[in-house]
Amino acid sequence: MVTRPPVVLHAIDSLRTGGAEWVLGGLVAALAEEGLTRNIVVSATADDADAGLVALLDTSADRLELQETTRMADRRFLLGLLRAARPLAPAVVHSHLVGASVNGRVLARLLGVPHVATVHTPPGGTEDSARRQRADGLTARLSARIIAPSVAVAQAYAEAWKMPASRLTVLPSAPPPREPSLGARARVRAQLAVAPGEVLILCVARLEPAKGVDVLLEATRALPDVRVVVAGDGPERERLAPLARTGHAELLGVRDDVGDLLEAADVVCLASRHEALPLSLLEAMRSGRPVVASAVGGIPELLADGAGVLVAPGDAAALRAAIATLADDEALRARVGAAGQARVAERYSPSIVARAHAALYAGLPGVHRAAVDDGAGRRGRSSGREEDHQQVGQALAPQAPQTGGVT
Repeated sequence: MVTRPPVVLHAIDSLRTGGAEWVLGGLVAALAEEGLTRNIVVSATADDADAGLVALLDTSADRLELQETTRMADRRFLLGLLRAARPLAPAVVHSHLVGASVNGRVLARLLGVPHVATVHTPPGGTEDSARRQRADGLTARLSARIIAPSVAVAQAYAEAWKMPASRLTVLPSAPPPREPSLGARARVRAQLAVAPGEVLILCVARLEPAKGVDVLLEATRALPDVRVVVAGDGPERERLAPLARTGHAELLGVRDDVGDLLEAADVVCLASRHEALPLSLLEAMRSGRPVVASAVGGIPELLADGAGVLVAPGDAAALRAAIATLADDEALRARVGAAGQARVAERYSPSIVARAHAALYAGLPGVHRAAVDDGAGRRGRSSGREEDHQQVGQALAPQAPQTGGVT
């Protein structure tokens, strides 16, 4: 028998390339590196999994499983969560994204342990259907704590689902570092054909209306000596491609060398209409790049005190002016970049964020470091599938609302 830190089961809708997914990867890696928790990670689907993220979790989690489910109400996800949980007996279930949160709450109830959900975007966005968002809201009170990455997101969630303030906690996110390769700046700028004297503007975002890439392309279309590159893909690509061609812009698609792109960039811009606490801005600030972004969601909190430049969402003229000011003043770019880098180091480092999460876990009912028999191997498959089916059926059967011990 040995003393071990508590086991946390992290459930997420997918491990595709995305902000919430990489935030989970960074959290699990930091928790493991600091020895604060042992971690199980279960993804509802293996489709389009980010190879780099899978590799990170494969080395930092005690157990990693990718399920083959396609719907939030698919019982196979809940059954898979039960099988993944059994060998290591988690003390906490922590869910990320809507589908995993709904299923994670049921799982926590079955296991008799507290549930925590991280809300990565405020309610009302286009990331999830209205039906999925309602399911999240209807089950939200089964969570012992709801974590939000910013005050703005916490307030929006509490208002949308009438949650008491005592259930919500604001904890920042911290993506894992993606360091640039040797000589990345010169190499990437040459590959992108950035001319001497041109200022390279980088946007890392999914191509969807909420990210406001169209606003960025409109704002920079007439700016001289500026090049814009957008790393990401999505449903808006076909509509945005002609806008990019008429300006100094290029849509790069999904890239696995974000660290190199940041090293090559002079300014990072995000013109979102709807946002929480964007991973791309945290990464940009960590790398020392000056940031221009919309004043939505948690971005004003992130860029406070001169750590970046804020503009009104949807205002192409204001965005153009802010970019032009930075493009014309290298010293100003350096000052804003240094301020952002200092802010991330002070408040959003992986170690700080991991310790804050560990403290939250430790304050939940029944969570403590325990003496356990550590005989279970990584990724071991447990038996008892018939028992799992019986438990899931009982949990999903109509009955009076309960909290299952959640406070």
